[in-house]
Amino acid sequence: MGIYAKKIQAVEDTIADGATTSNGVKKEGMRAVGVIIPSGLAGTNLNLEASFDNGNNWHTVIDDGTEVVVKATSVGFDVFKIGQMEALKHVRLVSDTAQTGAVTLTWIFRP
Repeated sequence: MGIYAKKIQAVEDTIADGATTSNGVKKEGMRAVGVIIPSGLAGTNLNLEASFDNGNNWHTVIDDGTEVVVKATSVGFDVFKIGQMEALKHVRLVSDTAQTGAVTLTWIFRP
């Protein structure tokens, strides 16, 4: 069993029916490892947004001059670059297509 195996946290984040934006999650000092993409997600790209004021204002996350995008072309686990979201307090995902039913994404965090 890996060093972090017992400390991994899975946190659900929902995009409502007809919406494009997830509710968002508070990282609680954890590092985002990746996100599990469920079947039934409408769209192929999920853009990452961050909030530094408890979710009142959201900002597109840019890394090396490019928006951080999770490719949602298939069901699975999309991994983030190490340190990519280190300083972010709250995060959420924005789909390029409105959902045709509520969809639950699962963030994976570790210490």
